[in-house]
Amino acid sequence: MIELESTFADVTKAHERAAKAGLIGDFAEVLQAHAALADTLARMEEAIEFALDRINQAENTLEKYERSI
Repeated sequence: MIELESTFADVTKAHERAAKAGLIGDFAEVLQAHAALADTLARMEEAIEFALDRINQAENTLEKYERSI
């Protein structure tokens, strides 16, 4: 979960960077910031998928435990 929180913070920073560049008209910076944002969003997607896998593993373990009782 820490990785997910860190990645979310990175997404926020990249979005702010793109917005600031857009306000001052630095379109090369806007493109770079959006590329960084796309990369960060991909990392966030991976972190979410990892978290969902861990949740599914925990649910499976709990179900096995409940059946064994």
